[in-house]
Amino acid sequence: MSRQVLTQNQDETLLGALRAATYEVHERLHVHPMTEPLTSDTLTREHYINVLKAFYGFYVPCEAQIKEFAYASRLEWLTQDLQYFEVDLDGIALSFSPPDLRSAGALLGYHYVTEGSTLGSQVISKQLRKNLNISPDKGGRFFHAYGKETGVKWKNFRALFERQSAGHDGVIETALATFLALEKWLWHCHQGAQT
Repeated sequence: MSRQVLTQNQDETLLGALRAATYEVHERLHVHPMTEPLTSDTLTREHYINVLKAFYGFYVPCEAQIKEFAYASRLEWLTQDLQYFEVDLDGIALSFSPPDLRSAGALLGYHYVTEGSTLGSQVISKQLRKNLNISPDKGGRFFHAYGKETGVKWKNFRALFERQSAGHDGVIETALATFLALEKWLWHCHQGAQT
């Protein structure tokens, strides 16, 4: 077996292990009371803005740990959207338990989650346009993500992942920790919105 085939099999095994390790929490996030309405005809502008604020509060402490961005800043996208809706960014609560992103393996695990989320965001972006007339330049930049380039960006991420993941500890653990931290934060935000 060639070294290239062996490396590819190892990477596919790691991607498979990532998918398996994060599957349950990923599925729970699809039906979470904060995120599930995003693909519903009953979504309100108020709920959508609360979701943007929740994601902003999650990404601020995450991105504060990243010194060089290999991928688009989620905060830039969220800031554009929240400013469109005239939301005071200083008044948004910040996550109390972000994942630790101080190692190369941790960053790969985190980016697996954030880059992978752009795939599902395409469905949400279409629903936002249909249900609330929200487009990338009218408060929908975050969920629009890379737009038509999303598939290409995901392929590029996978290629980078295949080159860089070997020998890095913490990839799976941080991907799982990122999903779990996001889930915990969304529950916190949901409970706050209910009071």
